[in-house]
Amino acid sequence: MQEFLGSQAFHDAFRPHCVRGANFEKRKWMVVLERYNNGSIIRKYSDEMDEYRQKGEAFVLAVDPSSEDDSDNESSISE
Repeated sequence: MQEFLGSQAFHDAFRPHCVRGANFEKRKWMVVLERYNNGSIIRKYSDEMDEYRQKGEAFVLAVDPSSEDDSDNESSISE
């Protein structure tokens, strides 16, 4: 999952040039994130996402694909 979140395709989905396309891609990826691991990624960042939404700012989920530290993850990919 970390490789996917750090991929260029994932980042392109959140930063397309067309606003309408951006909204569609955002909704599509939010569904993916909500379904992955029963929504634990969304729950983990939901408060921070709400703060950005209230400010009218974009929330950017930054993932370091080179990091092998899974100590703060609720589960691993192998589960």
